[in-house]
Amino acid sequence: MEFEFDCWCCGIVCAVWGKPVGFWKEEYELAAEWDCWSCGAVNITPDEDED
Repeated sequence: MEFEFDCWCCGIVCAVWGKPVGFWKEEYELAAEWDCWSCGAVNITPDEDED
């Protein structure tokens, strides 16, 4: 499943692939860091409880 996050450097929306890890409910594991496809900046995946 894809999750969308904004790049901290250029502000563009990037899709990050989440690996399914839950069996009985939908849970996904995301990489801790990912590269922006537009500017190449390294981004940190935010915690799910942050707004």
